[in-house]
Amino acid sequence: MPVTSLFDYKPLYAVASMSPDELVAEFEAPYAKSSNRRHGIAARHFLCWLKLSKIALADVNSAVLERFGKHRCHCPRYSTQPNTDPHYMPNVRMFVHLLEQRGVIPAARQHDVAVHLLPYVAAQKAQGYANDVVEQIDFDARHFAYWIGCNADWGQINRDVIQRFAHHDCSCPRAMSGRPGHTTVAVRRRNAVRFVAYLAGQGVLSLPSDKPKLDSRLTAYCHWLATARALPPGTIKKYLREVKRWYGRICGEGVACSTEALRSILLDQDPSRSHGAINRTVSTLRSFVRFLIVKGECPPDRLAALSVAPKRYPKQVPRYIDRASVEQIIGSCDTTTRTGLRDRAVILLLARLGLRAGDVVAMQLDDIDWRRGTIRVSGKSPRVARLPLPQDAGEAILGYIEHGRPAIADKHLFVAIKAPYRPFAGPSNICQIVKKAVQRTGLTCIPSGSHVFRHSLATSMLREGSTLEAIGTVLRHAKPDTTAIYAKVDLNMLGEVTQPWIGGASC
Repeated sequence: MPVTSLFDYKPLYAVASMSPDELVAEFEAPYAKSSNRRHGIAARHFLCWLKLSKIALADVNSAVLERFGKHRCHCPRYSTQPNTDPHYMPNVRMFVHLLEQRGVIPAARQHDVAVHLLPYVAAQKAQGYANDVVEQIDFDARHFAYWIGCNADWGQINRDVIQRFAHHDCSCPRAMSGRPGHTTVAVRRRNAVRFVAYLAGQGVLSLPSDKPKLDSRLTAYCHWLATARALPPGTIKKYLREVKRWYGRICGEGVACSTEALRSILLDQDPSRSHGAINRTVSTLRSFVRFLIVKGECPPDRLAALSVAPKRYPKQVPRYIDRASVEQIIGSCDTTTRTGLRDRAVILLLARLGLRAGDVVAMQLDDIDWRRGTIRVSGKSPRVARLPLPQDAGEAILGYIEHGRPAIADKHLFVAIKAPYRPFAGPSNICQIVKKAVQRTGLTCIPSGSHVFRHSLATSMLREGSTLEAIGTVLRHAKPDTTAIYAKVDLNMLGEVTQPWIGGASC
């Protein structure tokens, strides 16, 4: 059964000479074989209300539609309140949309973006999206374009406008009416951002920068972290995010970097914050105060106000898993699938070289030297290390590159298997790979996260007779104290070798 096209921007030939009844008949025609008469009733009700309100068809706009939806109906032969039926106003908007296409109502919703809809959809197909995903992307792009024409201005698209679209209580033609759920909001927002980014890339829109500009002090602090401290961009971003939490309390207008202000930041902590978050506040605050001292904006004695107790290392070795369990986790990856090839290569790098999740995320194709059998690892600092690439890990990476990795221009080694083929967003993606692999094995009491492979490798090397210096070299520890945590007492291991007390019970 033919239906009116969804948010169609293609204008039809003008028929200003057609009577309202003829327009309603054309609107009803696609639904003539259906028992649903709501479309014709809604259109005739709207025309009746316009006549009683003395509003011409050419003057219909979003404000008029909003008035119609809220009016207390006293129209002859009609008693339905438009907003009581979730499908009533969408049908009215569909009728108005048809009038716009016919030239009866000025098409205020039309914009130059209409000609970019088909190329946009073609560009999404070229990225490898599935057909149902492309249909949803196309739907949301047309939906967003229609909603912008009714409620906003194409020249003022920003994050707030997209957020309003994602959360709007929809009465657009053929869209899902009513208040959206969390999933619908997320999909609307994501597809609207994608469409706006495409239009900006085509030069159709000029988007304002939603990223707030840093003041001169914070800009200088970021430069100091990168040059004097040699921190990577990811770490600088974390430092800056933490500084912004309490920046106004010590550097705001009318305040001073006093001892009381500094101590209050440390003491006035939210009880729900974890120990790691509190430690991050302490270290970042000390770093920022050092920067202020270097710049002469803070007395040197302020650093004494941030003195904290020495860090106490755990008395036992970190949690680890035995070698048999590690091999079982590696073997759980199905190498007949592209996802399994990628996951096996990731887990082998974690298990054989003790890499961090961030190391795997940042790894590039050029980091592998196949001729020498080595791999380059950047780590958390600008220092670059060359590690020998184990045979099984190298074969797994080669199999993934040849049969599992999508053919894209991006140089990251590990990328998403499904479109869009983008690099991993962060270490959490690696943790999810490990979590699913552990679940497939059915093993229980396995420590969560990807760092357990790093601890397991160090513990295994220690028990095989390797020195702490050798372990620190493999794990790329900057300080010997970091490696010393593996020299603690393993009470579980001692329990396996202790002999029973002479005579039975201990004294």
